[in-house]
Amino acid sequence: MIEGIEKKYPAIFLLRNAQILSEENKSENTVTGWRDIALNESSKEEALRLANTFSNVPISRVYSSDLSRARDTAKEIMRVTGAGLMTMKGLRPWNLGDFQETSSFVAAEMLKDYIKGYTYKPVKNGESFHIFKTRAIDAFNTVLDEFEALKKNIVIVSHYRFIKITQAWIAAGSIEYEIDADVFMKDDIPSGKIFTITLDK
Repeated sequence: MIEGIEKKYPAIFLLRNAQILSEENKSENTVTGWRDIALNESSKEEALRLANTFSNVPISRVYSSDLSRARDTAKEIMRVTGAGLMTMKGLRPWNLGDFQETSSFVAAEMLKDYIKGYTYKPVKNGESFHIFKTRAIDAFNTVLDEFEALKKNIVIVSHYRFIKITQAWIAAGSIEYEIDADVFMKDDIPSGKIFTITLDK
């Protein structure tokens, strides 16, 4: 699913990387996490279609997670728009350690305690919700500072749970590291989804 862009400028366009459907990751309902899987041919076609939605939008910079699936999607947007590209490790999703490669539905249930109760407890072989939350919000604020200073359009290409934490932070009022946990846990971001964030939000 690739949707159109809400034409309100200047804006941050926050989007999920093109979806990988490969032998290693057969369903978008599988937790990929920090596994660095490159886009396959069908994913590259989706990335190109996604990039083309920005063909008539002036973009000053594209920010991307340093994981291949996001970076490759961002490179297509860079090619179409002519904007510079900057990768940031802080834009990675939650490192879910041993939950990676499991069903997203199963993982979501098991992660509730980490989100609402044991926020400082690391997921086995991953990171705690607190570490993920602060890292992600800090990374988003770095981009937000540039956006507010320059008032030019910026694209962020990231991952499902990074986008969810950004939504949850905005829903909670964008105050320090407060988030709306219910917003974070709502499953509503297909690949190719574009969120428009403007200065009046």
